[in-house]
Amino acid sequence: MAQNEPNEGQISTQAKSTLERHVQTILVSLITAAIIYVSVNLSHYQEQMARFEERMIALTDKIDGLLMLREDVEDNKVRIKVLESKHERER
Repeated sequence: MAQNEPNEGQISTQAKSTLERHVQTILVSLITAAIIYVSVNLSHYQEQMARFEERMIALTDKIDGLLMLREDVEDNKVRIKVLESKHERER
């Protein structure tokens, strides 16, 4: 046997090392893909949350306007009652 020829133990160690590198490469690729997937979805959800926040602000403004309108209507009802009572007294 020549000294430059690898023996069976060295070949199996090299094969294990090569297989281990391939497994590590696959795992790193899977982890990278998972990180990219999560970041894309997170970005999408952040955009949706920003839209929802804007809608909530718009709805809050509308509700505030409706509350002010309701107060005006209640004030007008009171005024109408006062005027009706004055009108009935004058009869």
